[in-house]
Amino acid sequence: DSGEQPRGKQVHEPLDIWYTASTGIWQTVWLEPVPDTRVGGLRITPDVDNDGVLVAVNVDGSVGEVWAQVSVKQGGRSVAVKSGLPPGPFFLSVPNVILWSPANPHLYDLEVKLFRGDTLIDEVDSYFGMRKISAGTIDGVPRVLLNNEPLFQVGVLDQGYWPDGLYTAPADEALRFDIELASSLGFNLIRKHMKVEPERWYYWADRLGMLVWQDMPMGNNWSDWGQEHYRDELGRMVRQLHNHPSVIMWVLFNERWGEFDVASVTAGVKSLDPSRLVIGATGYADEGVGDAISFHSYNRVEFPEVGTGGARVLAEWGGLGLPVSAHLWEADDLRWAEPSYVESAPSSVALLQRYEHYVNQIGALRHNVGLSAAVYSQLTDVEREATGWITYDRQVTKAAPERVHDIHKLLH
Repeated sequence: DSGEQPRGKQVHEPLDIWYTASTGIWQTVWLEPVPDTRVGGLRITPDVDNDGVLVAVNVDGSVGEVWAQVSVKQGGRSVAVKSGLPPGPFFLSVPNVILWSPANPHLYDLEVKLFRGDTLIDEVDSYFGMRKISAGTIDGVPRVLLNNEPLFQVGVLDQGYWPDGLYTAPADEALRFDIELASSLGFNLIRKHMKVEPERWYYWADRLGMLVWQDMPMGNNWSDWGQEHYRDELGRMVRQLHNHPSVIMWVLFNERWGEFDVASVTAGVKSLDPSRLVIGATGYADEGVGDAISFHSYNRVEFPEVGTGGARVLAEWGGLGLPVSAHLWEADDLRWAEPSYVESAPSSVALLQRYEHYVNQIGALRHNVGLSAAVYSQLTDVEREATGWITYDRQVTKAAPERVHDIHKLLH
C-alpha cells in the first residue's frame, strides 16, 4: 500500500478491515505448447434479443490463407456453424434458445477450428451462456433486469481470502465450496470485493448459476501514473472476464478509495463492454454515473432519497459479528479484534433474529424505493472480521444454511 498499483485490501500493517499482504505469483500458472499460428483469444457476446451469439476469433501469428470455423454445440451436437476470415466477428443463430439464469445455468459448448487452406492448424473449446443483463423500467420503477425480466438479487460480499494462502485458495474444490455455500444460504449473487479471482472461480460461478458483481481492486491513484495504471489494469480485467455469463456488473470505485474521474472511467468501461452494467462509485460516494445508484448501510438498513435515475442497489449492508472460539485468526502478534462497523450477535439464534429483522426491512425498501439488489457483508470471516456466515477456516457455519435460505424467501 506504499505504492499506487491496484492492490485491493492488502496493507503492510494489517488492521481492522485491511488485511495481510501477498507477494509473488498467487494465481494459477500453466505452460502449454501452441502452433506458430493459433487462436490467441475469443470474445463471446450473447445476443438474447436476436437469439444468437457473437464470436470474435483473435489469431496470433501469420494469418495468410487462414480461416476459422465456429460451432455452437449442445449435448455434443452442432446446432450452429459459421466459417470465415478471423477475427470476424461471427454471428451464430441459436435455435430454441435456452437462457442462462441462476435457476437454470444452461451452458452451450463452443468449438473453434483454425485452418490454413485445407489443413487444420489449431482448435480450442470454450462455452457460453445465453443471458442478458440490462437496466429498464417496470411499472415506472428503474430495475435491474436479467433476460428482460426483473430478478431481485440477494447478494453476499466475498473477499476471497484464505488463512493458509491469503489470496490463494488451497484447491479448486475450495473455490467451488465457497460458491456452493453462498447458494445453500439462498444467495443468487456474489459481489467479489477488491479482488480478481483465478478463472476457475468464475468457471464455477458459470456452472453453478451464481451472478457476480466484479469489483476493480483499489489503488491509491495519487498521480497521473497511478491513474493510468489503474485504467490499464481495469481494462485488462474487463477483457479477461468478458466471456463469463456469471459476471453481470462492474464496480469501479468503493467508498472513495482511490477514486478519481468517475464519469470518464465509467464511460471507458461502458465503451469497452456495453453488454454489462456498471456502478461508477459505491458506498457513500455515488457520483450519478453508471447504471445503478449504489449505497452502503451498516448498523441499520436504509436507502437515501434520490432522483428517478438508475436502478437502486444496496451494495453493502449487515456486518453482524459472531466470533467462534478456536476458529479466530491468529498470526504473529495479531489477534482478533472487532472492527468498529460490526454489530455483535451473542449467539446463532440472535444472529438469525437480527438478520431476519433486517431482511424484512430490505423487503420494504424493495417495495417502497424499488430496490433491485441487496448485498450482505459477508460470506466468510476474514482475519479480524468475524462477520461471515462461516469461519475463516471454513470449519464452522454459524447458522443452519436452510434457515438462512428460508429467510431469503421474503425477498423473492
